[in-house]
Amino acid sequence: MTKDAMTDTRRIGDSFAVAILQWPAVVGAIAFDGPGWELALRIVLATWAVLLSLGMILGRRNSGRWGLAMTLCAGLAAGLWLAVPSGWSAVWFVALIITFHAALRARMDETDDETAEQGSEEPA
Repeated sequence: MTKDAMTDTRRIGDSFAVAILQWPAVVGAIAFDGPGWELALRIVLATWAVLLSLGMILGRRNSGRWGLAMTLCAGLAAGLWLAVPSGWSAVWFVALIITFHAALRARMDETDDETAEQGSEEPA
């Protein structure tokens, strides 16, 4: 496996890792409703989701588009969770898949930008 293929695999894996870490936190933050430990868990999950979103958006240079798209995916996952018993869940699901594809494309374009920047630097 070449270095570029390994980098591409890692970039794709980043999006799926964020989805696994962020979407359940967002859904949990809206699903739990009650006093006591449920309120505490809801606050922790919401804080986790917000910090993860901020880390994706502001964490690295050129990662804003990917971070925003993944944050939008988290919102669509929450909308899908709320719409599950109705027919609107299909619309939410299609929007989620399209937005996740856009996030993957943004992440792959980010890889191309970094490769181009590394190749354009000339030694002094």
